[in-house]
Amino acid sequence: MALTMTRNRTQATLTKLVQKLAEVHDELVFAQTLHDKAEHGDSRGARASRITDLHNQRDALYATLVQFDSKIVPQTVGTLDSWRKPYGGSRNLTRLVTRYLQALHVTED
Repeated sequence: MALTMTRNRTQATLTKLVQKLAEVHDELVFAQTLHDKAEHGDSRGARASRITDLHNQRDALYATLVQFDSKIVPQTVGTLDSWRKPYGGSRNLTRLVTRYLQALHVTED
């Protein structure tokens, strides 16, 4: 029974790590797109900082997943947009962009 409980905990942890990685992948694409479209220097700096943070999170998650299971290829994990919920979800892109930029303390370009 103890082995089953350990296996279940490990699987639950792996699932959470992969979900978080998928969210980071999705936010990274979103943030990179916003950064590429930005024209003003100050807001580009804040966006670049967030992109750097996301790269660091992604790299840490890659290392953690490989530590759990060396057969996992973290770069193949897709995207998951659940990270968007605090910003208003995916339905209204304008609201999402506005709230995301507000969270970064950036005015919309």
